Amino acid sequence: MARQAALVSVRVLGCDGRGAVLGVIAGLEYVGARHLRDAATPATANVSIGAPGSPQLNLAADDLAVVALPSDLVRASQ
Repeated sequence: MARQAALVSVRVLGCDGRGAVLGVIAGLEYVGARHLRDAATPATANVSIGAPGSPQLNLAADDLAVVALPSDLVRASQ
């Protein structure tokens, strides 16, 4: 990690490693909203969890990518 980087932890699972897909989606939405508030600062997200397939979770991840990526890059990928 870079020395001047700010690490922001967003906990979406309990101590037992379990949680609801809606909690993970809420975490992704929080990260997107936080990034929009400070869009001039570069950011990355690491979502290291395993979960069954979920169209809602996939959509939330896609939405975060659209928020976080420069609009020219998003348009180029469509």
